[in-house]
Amino acid sequence: MSETPKPFMQLVKRVGSRLNWNHKLFGGFLEVIKRISPYDHLKLFSEYCQLREQGLRRTSFEKLNLFIEYALSLPFFEQKQIVDILLQAQYDHPDIHQLLPHNLFDIFIFPVLQAWREENTNSHVPIRWLGVYKNDSKLIEQAFAMDPSDHISRIELIKYYLGRVDDATDLIVESIFVGSEDSALEDLKTIKKLIQGIQQDITRKRYENAYRESELLVQDWLAYKKSSDSTFPEWCFENGKPYSWARAVENTEE
Repeated sequence: MSETPKPFMQLVKRVGSRLNWNHKLFGGFLEVIKRISPYDHLKLFSEYCQLREQGLRRTSFEKLNLFIEYALSLPFFEQKQIVDILLQAQYDHPDIHQLLPHNLFDIFIFPVLQAWREENTNSHVPIRWLGVYKNDSKLIEQAFAMDPSDHISRIELIKYYLGRVDDATDLIVESIFVGSEDSALEDLKTIKKLIQGIQQDITRKRYENAYRESELLVQDWLAYKKSSDSTFPEWCFENGKPYSWARAVENTEE
């Protein structure tokens, strides 16, 4: 049997990857449509999603503009409800590109969140959403302090501190630790404490695994600094550490 040409197989992989991306994108729109169908004041937004799912981009944005105009005319309590529903939908479907386009955020969502925050200073919800969608860790910290039971704030803080540790170890394969090792250790303590409060077993285990990987890497770095004059990848290889770049050292020595 003849071997399948490599260019053909590469094409198959690219097409398969594209189909998988399309399934996530358009399948996500259908799920959002189903979620918001009980809400009459989201009918126009549902129609926008239907048009996006059909690939009718220009027509869909015309519908979106009608939705924005309609939403701005609603009483404020309904505007708050709409914003909360839409942001939760986007949060649950991060693979959907432009479910909530920039003009929707700028004209409607962010102004409503800001007004909501000013109207009800005891509510953590607008502060949390502003923190998530403006990528502002201080706002997320504030929302979590107001309501430590808030799952989204907790998860976003875990991701933030894991990201800080990842940044600190970004050049570790070059035997460089970025920033303070003490700060990374403090971040790891914060992550561990936050993870303990996750109620869902599957979610908690996923972040426990991410924590253990980061914690092991930092501890290995600290052990390396105390006992070696070689590079960090060489030390990891010599000590049997399970890093792919440590195995690369083995290949260069063969």
